[in-house]
Amino acid sequence: MSNPSLTARQAKDILENDVFNLVMEKIENVYLEKWRTSKLEDTEARETCFMMLQATAEFKRLVRIELEKATMELAKQARERGTRNPRVNK
Repeated sequence: MSNPSLTARQAKDILENDVFNLVMEKIENVYLEKWRTSKLEDTEARETCFMMLQATAEFKRLVRIELEKATMELAKQARERGTRNPRVNK
C-alpha cells in the first residue's frame, strides 16, 4: 500500500459515489430479473446470473476491504507518531 491516505479516500469515494451505486444496483436488478424469469431447467443461464450477482457483491466487498486496510494503516501510522487517527475525508 503505497499511500494509505489516497487509497482510503479513493475507496471511500467509490463506495459513496451515487453513479457507481446506481449502476451496481441496476446490474444487480438486471441479473435478479433474468434469474427470476429464467426457466428452471435453464441451469446455465441461472448459474450465470448467480455468478454475476456474486461478482458484484465481491467487487464491493474488495473495495470495502481496501478502505479498511488503508484506514487501519493510517491508524497504525498515527499511533507510531503519537497522534490521533486522521479521518478519511473527501
